[in-house]
Amino acid sequence: MKGYIYEGLGNSFIICQNKTNINTTKICNENNVDGLIIYTQENNVMEMYNKDGSKALMCGNGIRCLVNYIYDHVKESNIYNIYTPVGIKNAKVISLIPFTTKINLGKPRLIKELNDVKSIKVDNETFFFNALFLTNYQVIIMLDNIKDKKINLYAEKIYNHPLFKNKCNITFCELIDYHHIKTITYERGVGFTKSCATGASSAAYISYLLYNMSNKINVIQEEGILNITIDNDIYLQGKSSFIKEIEIDE
Repeated sequence: MKGYIYEGLGNSFIICQNKTNINTTKICNENNVDGLIIYTQENNVMEMYNKDGSKALMCGNGIRCLVNYIYDHVKESNIYNIYTPVGIKNAKVISLIPFTTKINLGKPRLIKELNDVKSIKVDNETFFFNALFLTNYQVIIMLDNIKDKKINLYAEKIYNHPLFKNKCNITFCELIDYHHIKTITYERGVGFTKSCATGASSAAYISYLLYNMSNKINVIQEEGILNITIDNDIYLQGKSSFIKEIEIDE
């Protein structure tokens, strides 16, 4: 069976049609990618699997890569409606070179029972956070500098904290100016990743909501920028590209 590797800001995925007995962890490790996407053409369904084999509800970089794949291999269009476990996500192709897609991620929902706690203590460090649901469970931690060494020391411990029973994406965020933030994410089922688009979108929303930022925020990540617009719903825009074709053992 053929598979196709696409990437969005360094976040890479194998995309194929028709799920069989695929060892997700094995094939992701062999190809050094972050996840596996199964696409069902008949009804435009996206199934997303993390590198550790766990199933994700949705993935912002992954869905943009899937739209790129559909455009290349299935049907050329400017508009796509992708069915996910968290509802239909509307995608619009903005440009072909580079391939750029804008996704309506829907409305964020603050998680009251977590936000009432406000902070956690890991070893002797206290971390203040905001929690929300935006296609996945997200925890946003604001820092003065996301290159702070404490991120490497504590990210996994924060991720495994018993308060976060749903295993949230943990995104560290640094405010730059009215239109720019920087983020790095310890992603559910993956660990540290070069880019997490839903984490970036969630950090942009928290920055807008609590820190008087613009409703149009550029999120700087390791290998590029994601453009987030907040207008009732959250809109994610970013680039993707095809890497190579592979054979998948069935």
